[in-house]
Amino acid sequence: MVEYNICFILAKKRIVKINIALGDVRHGTAGVHSGFVPVGIGYIATHLKAQLPECSLDIRLYTDPEAIIQDLESWRPNIVALSHYMWNASLSYRICEIAKQIDASTLCVLGGPEFPSGTGQSNLSNSKELCRQYLVNRPAVDFFCYSDGETAMLSILKAYVQKNHDTDGLIQANVPIDGTVALSTIDQSLLVGRPQTRIGLGDRVIGRDVIPSPYLDGLLDQFLDGSFIPAIETQRGCPFLCTFCDQGLDSTKMVSFTVERIRLELIYIANKLAGLSEARTLAIHDSNWGMYKQDVELARSLRKIIDVYDWPKHISISAPKNKKERILDIDVMLLGRVAVGLSQQSMDRTTLKEIKRDNYTNEQYLEFVKELQSRGKAPGCALIIPLPGETEESYQQSVKILIDNGLTTGTWTLMMLPGAELGREKARREYGMTSRFRMIPRQFGEYGRKKVFEIEEVCVATNTMTFDAYLRCRRFSFLMYVLGMNIFDPIRKYLAELNISYYDVIRGVHAAVESGSLSSNFGRIYKEFSEEAESELFKSREQLVCSLSVQSNYQKLLDGEIGDNLLRKYSTIVLMDHLDELTDYVYELTRIRWVSQLEDSTQSAGEAVVKWTKHRISIGDYGEVNNSADSAAYVDVSLPFDVPLWERSGDKTLKQFCYPVHYRVHSKMHQLQVEATAVYRDDKYYQMGRLLHTRELTDLYNEFVRVS
Repeated sequence: MVEYNICFILAKKRIVKINIALGDVRHGTAGVHSGFVPVGIGYIATHLKAQLPECSLDIRLYTDPEAIIQDLESWRPNIVALSHYMWNASLSYRICEIAKQIDASTLCVLGGPEFPSGTGQSNLSNSKELCRQYLVNRPAVDFFCYSDGETAMLSILKAYVQKNHDTDGLIQANVPIDGTVALSTIDQSLLVGRPQTRIGLGDRVIGRDVIPSPYLDGLLDQFLDGSFIPAIETQRGCPFLCTFCDQGLDSTKMVSFTVERIRLELIYIANKLAGLSEARTLAIHDSNWGMYKQDVELARSLRKIIDVYDWPKHISISAPKNKKERILDIDVMLLGRVAVGLSQQSMDRTTLKEIKRDNYTNEQYLEFVKELQSRGKAPGCALIIPLPGETEESYQQSVKILIDNGLTTGTWTLMMLPGAELGREKARREYGMTSRFRMIPRQFGEYGRKKVFEIEEVCVATNTMTFDAYLRCRRFSFLMYVLGMNIFDPIRKYLAELNISYYDVIRGVHAAVESGSLSSNFGRIYKEFSEEAESELFKSREQLVCSLSVQSNYQKLLDGEIGDNLLRKYSTIVLMDHLDELTDYVYELTRIRWVSQLEDSTQSAGEAVVKWTKHRISIGDYGEVNNSADSAAYVDVSLPFDVPLWERSGDKTLKQFCYPVHYRVHSKMHQLQVEATAVYRDDKYYQMGRLLHTRELTDLYNEFVRVS
């Protein structure tokens, strides 16, 4: 390896400005996938400037692919360095291709988790040939950063300066650069630079504060206009080894920014955004925020900011995988504004052990859920199929446990990430994994007259779950996701009083739609979901690209007919257009099947519950023209039972609230739409789908007040 003395080099050479384009590019053809401020490339930019003050660096940040492509022609950056995630991997590579076509001397660099080594790894021995082949298939890439981007990019820039900004000379030298991999120009072997220590591990006092703040430097001001969700990273690393995650291959030590550093950033952001109606959310990108004592200290600072600015209204986190009491205390401190939830992936203990995710017992997990519910939260849980050891029966048992305990439960197909343990050949053989390819929802576009698609490989069968069983589980997951939403909690609670299992009710609806006997709008939508859930899967990446490139299919992508997240797409259609119909059907099915429990004396109670269920959320009003910010519009609801009070009463029965009441209901949909439109653009169905997938349902509930 070569150590570069930049001061000595610059003393001998004329200082020349180096143009660097740093991009975290996102498709915007049919809705933005990631609406977050690109804080990651911000860290890289400020670190490069701080570490190389002798260099004249002109660094520009990009999220818009068209903007960077335009600047490739006009500005001519010397270096193009782009993030490489599953949702932008093909786009980032396409930009490298265009850069090389415009100027072959442009140094092109990628870095990110969509790479066989995984995220921030220190050992490439198990993936070296896969990494080599990955680069062979991407000749426009000069270097790939497998260590953290800040350190790897610094190594590249030092080498670039040492070679007098000569890209060809740097590449032809065939010298490994620390934190990166590249192909030898001699024999196409993989040149692996030394892994680099994560910034901050050598100084436990200031940690990652050695990286100047891109917020406080004003570098991210262009993204603080309400059209992006501000994001911070208080610490980097994850101590867990989940096999479905690309961070699970290496228990990298944790390293943090100081609380004071983050506090100053949050004040800066609040000063920029607090007055914007569309800027309500803060995202914390840590893998386990709320698990450490430092997080509590930061929460105290954040509470003071909330008291002054009433911002943020909503805090998005990845929930900690243990120390659950700590995040609950933090949520109380932050006025209930934290989206607290925790996914189990499976409730089958054998499966959880196989995926190294058995740090919580089912009992501990459900205890956590009950605590969240008692605090007015609407927790959700994400299951993954087909995981190792999971069967159709164990999946249904997991669903039953979760539904019976009041959780909104989504089911995701297992992504075979190239950097995750379950994406490796060893796991494929051991668990008999069969894969298919599908497009990542709405992630496509045409750049430089070439169509680009982001494609993921997913598991659709194992040696314990067949492909047909996977499809059955996926169809059921759609129904279970919709009916399991907390929107239906009044009905669920009412049925529990009558000793009727809500899971059994959902199974009854499932039997009806599977047989085709439910000839309603919902039955039609269920059929469309089922057909598309199978037709979106292709046996090879090449077949999928060929199919999507046909102009008629590409037009369907543009029109939103295909290529979306199916659970999001179809559940949003149901909830926005047919919620009342589905609510009536669920109750009617229950009334017919469990008529003995629904005697005449309880009939009016059940009808009151159904009526309130329809009014507690106004998803159907989302996007309506008359839903203006100045509108004092409301709906008056009269009920023979005080259902809203009963719903919050704990263990009391509905019969104890048998008296007429009148409520005035106000929708919060307009304020949510202002934020969602700024971030996710104009498609109201896409906006609502993103809200349903990223926000607690309680954020969407109507405000209501009892009127005497």
